[in-house]
Amino acid sequence: MMTRSPENFLSKNKFIQRSKFTKSIVPNNLTQRTIPYPLSLDCLINIIEYLKNDRATLYSCVMVNRIWCKTSIPLLWYRPFEHQMIGKEVRILHTYISCLNFHDKAELIDHGIRLPDMPNPIFDYPKYLRGFDNENFDRAIEDWMMMLCLTMDSDYEIKVKLCNRIIGNLLFSRTKGLRVLKIDRGEIEDSCLMNIVNLNTEISEISEKEINYNYYYEAFSELEKFEIKFDNDDEEKWMLNSEYKARICSQLATYSRSLSHITISIDPFRRSPPPPFIVCQPIFELISSQDKLQFLDIEEFWDEFTYTAIFYSSLQSQSHSITHLTLTNLTEFDLLLSVLVSCVNLQTLEFLMVPEPNFDYIINPRKPLSVKKLISYDARSEPQLVTQSLGIIIMMANKNLRALMLFEVTSELIDIIGQNCPNIVDLYLTMSTSSISNLLPFLPSLPLEYLFLWEDHSMPFTHDFVHKIAKSIPVTLQNLEITFDMAPEVMYNFLRECRAKLRELVLRVDGCDDEFLEVVTMYAKKSGGYLRTLKLWGLGIKFSVEAVEEAKKTIPRIVNLASYPLW
Repeated sequence: MMTRSPENFLSKNKFIQRSKFTKSIVPNNLTQRTIPYPLSLDCLINIIEYLKNDRATLYSCVMVNRIWCKTSIPLLWYRPFEHQMIGKEVRILHTYISCLNFHDKAELIDHGIRLPDMPNPIFDYPKYLRGFDNENFDRAIEDWMMMLCLTMDSDYEIKVKLCNRIIGNLLFSRTKGLRVLKIDRGEIEDSCLMNIVNLNTEISEISEKEINYNYYYEAFSELEKFEIKFDNDDEEKWMLNSEYKARICSQLATYSRSLSHITISIDPFRRSPPPPFIVCQPIFELISSQDKLQFLDIEEFWDEFTYTAIFYSSLQSQSHSITHLTLTNLTEFDLLLSVLVSCVNLQTLEFLMVPEPNFDYIINPRKPLSVKKLISYDARSEPQLVTQSLGIIIMMANKNLRALMLFEVTSELIDIIGQNCPNIVDLYLTMSTSSISNLLPFLPSLPLEYLFLWEDHSMPFTHDFVHKIAKSIPVTLQNLEITFDMAPEVMYNFLRECRAKLRELVLRVDGCDDEFLEVVTMYAKKSGGYLRTLKLWGLGIKFSVEAVEEAKKTIPRIVNLASYPLW
């Protein structure tokens, strides 16, 4: 959404006047007696902080008075390029352009770029920048140039690069310290990010028009979150662009030591050869250089054992602080386990692809893992390998595990979970119908609060089987999400036999009608009104308005998770 400055509103709105005594903005029809006693500044800041993501409300806060305005403006301009801008939203650049000095404006005009007629800004908007997303920034520049009808100019690309450099330099030189930096698609060579690449360039090699690079040190010294993606939209420029991005990682390893969140990803459709060490080494240095890294999301896109060993060494350096690991395509499972054992504060371990096990390591003594939440999205055609790797991790985590989210779970893995995880609170499993039978004996003893069961509809559900599932659900369960294809009478028996008093029920069932809704409503009444939320997802769902209104008397929230109306 477009961020607008308050200058025009404050100067033109005839219903607002400035009080000589309070120096605040007061409506004409109010007196001092009708205005409530003002909040302290600390209280006001804490309250408005909660509105950080509610831009519409922040706009209203800007118009209350000077104090509210000064408190709200920094939040509105905290991360203006977080999302791609649409239509007139790109006019946010007008405000930034009004903050440029005379020489930068003159340079844009000399290149045939028509600048908007803007008053001098009340605020120094660039200094409030705390988050920068390069892809959305680049697109905003291009869309703004399109709005100015400059796309047909022969020097269009030169103008885009010029605007990118000048406005980007403004942002990086005036910010009081970025907290978030996201570098996604795009050519680094054509963007303001080249100034980060060249931070250590000799002064004699820098153009006189370039900004003082000391500003960049200040901009990144308090960086907390860094995301970078290595892509290959242009095969010929893949390596050059990757080297530039690697140099950015190298610079941040020197000037940003307070990162708590790092994400390193690569285009899943890349066809380029694996990068050389000159690209990988700065990434490992960036990880090792942090004082207290907590979140790391990384994909192994190198193919040499030496690089893998260096990566695990860099990860080992953060073993005292890391709490969340998201890993993809990693190899050398034995090295990974040795690092995981040392991560004493690790809470969440997430795999997009589980590393294959090293069988020599399996028979060796194992130390416990501190992992409390294990997630695996791996659903490869060889589930046995996934079962072996996850089985080792689950046995090592043992009683520490509180949450499991696993896809394509085998019967063997179910047995390992049942024998080693007595303290599971949240359980999310996708499996075949036959594997559910292996799970049922373990369910009643678990202290579950959330249960998601997704079955592949490979076998029809009999009344007897549904009865067994319902009897197995522990009494502690509060949220239940299932995908069982059940008729209304089968659902009635299921809910009747269920001992838990559910607060939320999510049903992914096709063909739900008024009879189905009536069954759930009856359960909600008999359970004493504990059920507060019903969510539905499926094909052919159709309820009458009368049935929904009647159901909402007992179930306050009935939510449509599908993209089409339920009634």
